[in-house]
Amino acid sequence: MEIKFSSKTLNKLLLVFFVFGSLFISIRLLLIGSAAASNAGQLVISLLPEIIVLAVCGVFFSINFKKEQKLSIHLMDWLIVSYIILSVAYGLIIGKDLKIGLYGFRITYLPMLFYFVGSFYTSSKQDSERLIQKFFQWFLAIGFLGLIIYFLFFDFNLSMLLKVSSTIHEYFIVRLTSIFWSPVVFGTFSSITFLYFFYKSLQSTSFWNYLFQIILFTCTLMSMSRGAMIGLVLGVIVLTVLSKFWKKMLITARLMMVTFLPLSFYIDSPQTVIQWMVSSTANTIQIKKGDTRSDLSRSAIKEIEKYPFGHGLGKAGHVAVRFSKTDEQHANQDQLSENSTDGWFVKLACETGIIGLISYFMITIILFVFCIKKIRKTEFDFFSFLLTVFLVVNIQNLVSNVLDFYLFSYLYWFLIGIMVFYLKFDKKYENT
Repeated sequence: MEIKFSSKTLNKLLLVFFVFGSLFISIRLLLIGSAAASNAGQLVISLLPEIIVLAVCGVFFSINFKKEQKLSIHLMDWLIVSYIILSVAYGLIIGKDLKIGLYGFRITYLPMLFYFVGSFYTSSKQDSERLIQKFFQWFLAIGFLGLIIYFLFFDFNLSMLLKVSSTIHEYFIVRLTSIFWSPVVFGTFSSITFLYFFYKSLQSTSFWNYLFQIILFTCTLMSMSRGAMIGLVLGVIVLTVLSKFWKKMLITARLMMVTFLPLSFYIDSPQTVIQWMVSSTANTIQIKKGDTRSDLSRSAIKEIEKYPFGHGLGKAGHVAVRFSKTDEQHANQDQLSENSTDGWFVKLACETGIIGLISYFMITIILFVFCIKKIRKTEFDFFSFLLTVFLVVNIQNLVSNVLDFYLFSYLYWFLIGIMVFYLKFDKKYENT
């Protein structure tokens, strides 16, 4: 008997993935800890998110690739699939290490499959917006839960952080992580979710949207993640310019200021927090010696100069750090770029060389051109929010490995796919 799936099945499975994926980190820490899987049972548990990813892809292919189904293919679809195939093949060939290569594929290229789930979305634009709204409502709930854990169950918070690392890193305070147990990942989710509800407040005035912004701004600030904070501010500017709703933006700006003052006193003082933000950001931009992130970037750039064609798939970024510390076979390898953990573009160049970096830039520029053409023809709508996410994340890629962040990379590539779905929809509409 043939099993038939519908777009509703796919939507539910996508929601299950992001909900379970958010809870999975805590589940894994409590059952296994942060170490690599040491037996078959632990391996299965560790691969549960990827198993759901395969289920999503299976349902997606079942719905889309039917004999009577005619697919709408955009130039971006060809570019993305070509980029994935060529980057993975090239990375594996020059890396000459299948084990590390598979880990590299898992963290960077497997999430890109969600681009196609979005680009070939099987329902309407309205359904895609409703689904994405559910995603962000869930991430809002995670932010609220994080505040509860932080202020009411602080000892539990510390115990979970110690399961991740033997050292708890602080910027004035213990950084807020919620159930991601990583301040940079949580900060990124919080800032993008803030931008979603800011977009909603620009569309229609609602007390709840402003309340949600206060919660999410608090989460972003207490994560003490500079990239997330800068991304949030830049996103607000971009959405305001696109919408031209200046008065509504001023309401949000006032709320941010009112929220910032008491929080900054809790952290240390307004002057100290602002000074830290400005000086640390300036040091990063100037690649100033003595700043940890700048030192890593400078070392990574030297590696790019030495190995312009890259080290190979998985031999840069967090995967390289993992294998250099936990795997004796790879501990002393020269071609493991452990310094490329703060800047996704740098990591990309260390992994697949200047060729891989230029290829990504070309695809990004082409997509940006398509987006600008659409924005000029249409009014402020959900596509404007998607474009903002696209811009903010790629700016953050300069100083952070955002597109290697667990779970967030899947969300990003799905949203980019939905962008292209909108482009296809408009083209189809124009041709009718």
